[in-house]
Amino acid sequence: MTRRRQFLKTLGNMLLFALPVRAYLVRLPQGILEQARETIRTGRLGEVEFCRVGHDGLVPTAQFVLGDTLFDGIVEVDAAAEGVALLGRRGTLVVDRGGCRLFRCPSGA
Repeated sequence: MTRRRQFLKTLGNMLLFALPVRAYLVRLPQGILEQARETIRTGRLGEVEFCRVGHDGLVPTAQFVLGDTLFDGIVEVDAAAEGVALLGRRGTLVVDRGGCRLFRCPSGA
């Protein structure tokens, strides 16, 4: 498992910064993406350590939501997942067609 995670971390960072940002943004409504981006920008999620996307086409969407945030975490593509899930130190942000939802950690500030 460690090797797989390290591979995904390396691959994810290459993908997050190599693909054009607006390539697949049409998959989710722009208002939802802007709300998610604002959640990241204001620090309500804390440092993001993990990102799960439903398919490769959502990697640019995750990149857009992260914005200028330095991301040195793991990216996992999971066909069973829908949308984008970002795990931060203060909670989890789920972004899909249903909206943008922040689930706070009980110990998150």
